[in-house]
Amino acid sequence: MDATGRAAGGLLILALCAPASVADDIDRGMELARAGRLAEARAVFLHGESVAPRDKRYPLELAGLEYRLKNLAAAKRNLERALALDPADAYGNDFLGTVYYLQGNLEGALRYWNRVGKPRIDDVTVRPEPALNPVLLDSALAFSPGSVLTLDGFRTTEARLDSLDAFPAYRVELSARPDERFDASLHWLQAPAWMEAVSMLRGLAYQTVEPEFRDISGSGVNWSGMLRWDAQKRRAAISVAGPLHHNARWRYDWYAEARSETWNAGAGDFRLKRVATGAELEAIPNGRISWRTGIEVSSRGFLNLPVYPGGTALQYRVGMTNELLRIPERRFTLNSGSTWDVGRMISGSQDLFSHAQAWLAARWLPRASGEDYAMNGRISAGATFGSAPFDEWFMLGVERDNDLWLRGHAGTIDGKKGSAPIGRNYFLANLDFHKELYQRTLFTVEAGPFLDTGKTKDVFGRTALQGWLVDSGLTSSVRIAGVVRISVLYGRDLRGGGRVLYATVGK
Repeated sequence: MDATGRAAGGLLILALCAPASVADDIDRGMELARAGRLAEARAVFLHGESVAPRDKRYPLELAGLEYRLKNLAAAKRNLERALALDPADAYGNDFLGTVYYLQGNLEGALRYWNRVGKPRIDDVTVRPEPALNPVLLDSALAFSPGSVLTLDGFRTTEARLDSLDAFPAYRVELSARPDERFDASLHWLQAPAWMEAVSMLRGLAYQTVEPEFRDISGSGVNWSGMLRWDAQKRRAAISVAGPLHHNARWRYDWYAEARSETWNAGAGDFRLKRVATGAELEAIPNGRISWRTGIEVSSRGFLNLPVYPGGTALQYRVGMTNELLRIPERRFTLNSGSTWDVGRMISGSQDLFSHAQAWLAARWLPRASGEDYAMNGRISAGATFGSAPFDEWFMLGVERDNDLWLRGHAGTIDGKKGSAPIGRNYFLANLDFHKELYQRTLFTVEAGPFLDTGKTKDVFGRTALQGWLVDSGLTSSVRIAGVVRISVLYGRDLRGGGRVLYATVGK
């Protein structure tokens, strides 16, 4: 026989013997595992996997061994390898879903359980019993007894409960039953009445009170108000928001406010007086997307600032948020949003104007469960078109009435607004890292560094505020029962050397 014939014969012998060797490794490894000789069983399965890397049985058996050794992270890695070979394997999907469930990652569990028609819900309870209208609560829960709780249904439930704002803090839990079905429970934290009362006074140090009444008579309607008597930043506001026709999918919001503020941008003080009222309608069809639309009528006047005339404006607004990416196994989310409005001055100049804004927000929780570590990133940009009133422009800086925080730039000096960069267009990026320093049922302390960068062409022409601005610093916060959040930040302007020490008390 020539060399070619001998090689072909050798390959044939290997091909005939390999299945027997694989079967021997599987059987021998399982016998060792049943005898409690887990380390030896692991060695046999690892050898078999090296011989037959495309055989899913080896990573599945290795996952079982690691599970018995209470090494859930290793069990998860082996199951992921097995499912990479056969994504439809029922045992592997069920097992991996169970591992994520035991680690406290319910979304990760649902992703794999849903592939095998689990978890089927037997009963749904809410603890403690809420005053919320049962019909309204049912419309918020996107699952029911006898159904399978899907990942999409879980996310939709969270989105609608967040929008209702009837529960200050809540969580959805599953409890396994002997028949492989599950009971679902919505647990929420009912804050004591005295704590709710204290929450209304959370802004007292800043000459502000914020009364609010949540879930009035079980209707899901929330009333909130704000009164600030700071001589430089007087403001009064009221808002009424609730579901339409006892359906958590649709929500309305009516608001009204009045302001009288002193501004100083380096060329003397001027006074802004503004009143506005408007209404919005929000739709939450599922947990991935929501949209809203609304109108607003506003009137403003400027004292000692003739270059910016006032007047009354009518605006139409529309906005949308969308979940771009969600990886439950890695606890990573990427969301986007955009808003657009168009308005016309219906007194004075009667000019047409509009704004457009867009943002991306990412969040990553590196631990398998909990929020001990968290990384948050956000990028936003906006542009103004036409002759928009001064109070419609964008401000980058730390200020209570502003949500575009460049945290090394103070929005006020001596209580007067105007010290931060103000422009018609802007770009802003924020990056945060948080670590939980202390955590109990009602009390959480966290802290971490941040880095911000932003740019806008300052309309007042201040040289120090031109070009790219970069800020860094530290933030810390204390959360109490989901009702009060006390935050303190220290930020520094890395280019200009300015410093900000700022405290807020919110929800």
